Amino acid sequence: HMVATSINVVAQAPVLALAAIYGGARGAAIAWFVIRFVAFWIWTPIVHRKFAPELHLRWLGSDLAPAFLTTCLSLAAATPLKFLLPHLSRPAALAVLAAAGCAALAVNVIANPSGRALLADLRHALFSSRGSSP
Repeated sequence: HMVATSINVVAQAPVLALAAIYGGARGAAIAWFVIRFVAFWIWTPIVHRKFAPELHLRWLGSDLAPAFLTTCLSLAAATPLKFLLPHLSRPAALAVLAAAGCAALAVNVIANPSGRALLADLRHALFSSRGSSP
């Protein structure tokens, strides 16, 4: 795992630098996406097979699929923003995109059982101590 991670870092840096030089921000973004996409579909199953056999398909279905679907729904709901953004100043566009990202994150936390459990623990920690003495 460490060897592949090291190779990935050594290979990724020059690829991203060249993509940024010749393709600008869009080229770097595309290169980063391709590298991460390939690593996800090739390297992740290898790591799972080595360290946690029988985990990969269950992980894809129960952990990753709900997050992927809620992210897709959040992006679909945010699609009208693409018509608004060109008319905004850069700081305003950044604020709108940050708010949309926070909303997508909140939807994912609520949709995920682990996220809901974390919220319940947080609520318990914040509100159950009311009225108790220090």
